Amino acid sequence: MDIKLALDEYTNRTGTHSARFSITDSSYHSVKDRAGKEYKAYSTDGYHHVDVYETSDGEIGYEAATYLDVAREKTGYMPKWKGIKPRPKLLLRLHKRDILQLDGDNTYYVVLKLVPSESNKRFHIAPIQMGGLQKDILADKESAKSIMFTAVKKIWCSQNSHR
Repeated sequence: MDIKLALDEYTNRTGTHSARFSITDSSYHSVKDRAGKEYKAYSTDGYHHVDVYETSDGEIGYEAATYLDVAREKTGYMPKWKGIKPRPKLLLRLHKRDILQLDGDNTYYVVLKLVPSESNKRFHIAPIQMGGLQKDILADKESAKSIMFTAVKKIWCSQNSHR
């Protein structure tokens, strides 16, 4: 199918004039205006960021936010961790491509991947000077690092505008 023809047909059918496409299959959530007409869509695949927080008893926790969660924050969505009493302290909000420096290390790292699943609970970083495909960088065990979210107190974020 001709992509331009498909996009024109989609615009005519939905009224949507712009879209971002992913090269992988994923689920999307459409947003409708008051008349019920779809005008944009958000991917529900992948994570926008992961909040790492500390409770009043010193426990480290984390919560992942999808792109859809972030879009819903403007309409009242609130992450679960913000409802904990007393309210936990946000230690770090990690995004892909954030720049980090590990405690006691002069190397700067870029966040390559967020994996907040129950079985993994990690993010993956590599020195900023490394180049190439992400899968190849992550395979380089000497340079790439995998860090548990619960170990985040050992990390300093050089771009701490989200703290």
